[in-house]
Amino acid sequence: MPGWHPGPPIQDMPSFVNQDVRLLKHDSSIVREDHLDTPWEETTGETVDEVIFLSKHTAASNRPALTVHSIGRTV
Repeated sequence: MPGWHPGPPIQDMPSFVNQDVRLLKHDSSIVREDHLDTPWEETTGETVDEVIFLSKHTAASNRPALTVHSIGRTV
């Protein structure tokens, strides 16, 4: 990935860094993931301001899709 370089592993998950953006590659389900910011902050000392989950899916039409899931409830 151009511009990205390896960051510290967090709980055996690889991470990547590109300027002020951090990416954590999470291979298991994120549905019940809570407080993912805590291990990042404990490992790196960096405060997490925002978390965005990117999730790869295939639509019913069999077309690949990249979706973004926001945390919390939307009203």
